Amino acid sequence: MRVEIDAGNSRVKWRICAEQIVESRGVFSNKDIEVFLKVLDQIPSIENIYIASVSHPSILNRIASYSSKRGCPLIEAKTKKITAGVSCGYSDPSILGIDRWLGIVAAYNRFRLPCIIIDSGTTLTIDIVRGDGRHLGGYILPGKEMSLNIMNTGAQQIQINIDNDQNITNPSPGNSTEECIAKGQILMIKSIIEYVVKNSEERNETQIIATGGNAQDIINVLGSDAHFDPELILNGLKYLDL
Repeated sequence: MRVEIDAGNSRVKWRICAEQIVESRGVFSNKDIEVFLKVLDQIPSIENIYIASVSHPSILNRIASYSSKRGCPLIEAKTKKITAGVSCGYSDPSILGIDRWLGIVAAYNRFRLPCIIIDSGTTLTIDIVRGDGRHLGGYILPGKEMSLNIMNTGAQQIQINIDNDQNITNPSPGNSTEECIAKGQILMIKSIIEYVVKNSEERNETQIIATGGNAQDIINVLGSDAHFDPELILNGLKYLDL
């Protein structure tokens, strides 16, 4: 069995594969790492554990300790200058987060076309890849929860609560403070993406791919122009020459 782990800032996605077939998958918060390890205890044979981690070092250290105890290699993904036909746009690839890199590599190899990759989690990242596989760089914005925390810190007279299930498919003006914030953020993201596409030499072929915990909001607004891939980062692990 092959264990694949995407350890983010606040939660961990995982899946267990046998011969390229996903046997099981799940998501847990970082504070519940021991619960996940108990799940792995139920697997009699683990050949390798692959991990992409941008979480607190304690998460990686705990999984490394578990891997050593089980006697199976732990393979940590690293950003490289060139991977699976994609060249990194950073002069120093090591400072590009591995979550972004795997998403970029997976998206490009899925379509082999110009791509805009959106990862909407704690932060929101937008990366641009040309049709020849050249990563042009991207943008980083606060994610939904981070934006809310910033607003609450700055607006001390009120406390703003946004329901994660709030319907914001229509980016028309909001009719409450919470709705104004939610719609303002999604409209900002929509405007950035439209700007990037409009100014691309390859705009007629560009594919938009969204992933992350809040990606569905983006998909709802962009509609058929975007593809949703909840396991984009996990999918990127198979393209690495580890």
